[in-house]
Amino acid sequence: MLVEKIRKPIRTSVKKEIYERSGGKCQRCGLPIKWGSKKGVFHHTRSPSISPTAKTVQFLCQNCHVEHGHSYKTVTHTNLFGFKNKETRIERKKVRKKRTSKASGRKAKKRSSRK
Repeated sequence: MLVEKIRKPIRTSVKKEIYERSGGKCQRCGLPIKWGSKKGVFHHTRSPSISPTAKTVQFLCQNCHVEHGHSYKTVTHTNLFGFKNKETRIERKKVRKKRTSKASGRKAKKRSSRK
């Protein structure tokens, strides 16, 4: 797991603009998502140093967000008075790079030339 820089929070006005732009649907797969539902995620498309704007944020469903290398982890904290608080965090996983078609093509040529 990578330690990610802390991102600036997205303002509610920007979230509403992004949600309206998406038409209440995931911008990748088109799944309809209600405003305020935990099924919708605002995904930063730029580095943490850039302030989140409507141009640098996408509205995605959780399944599409996971494809970007994110996972969800629920952590339970117990405070001094014995009360338990649950918190769901989004963590970034290290994404493996896919092999290019050139590399797989070279292997196929080598195998065919051995015959």
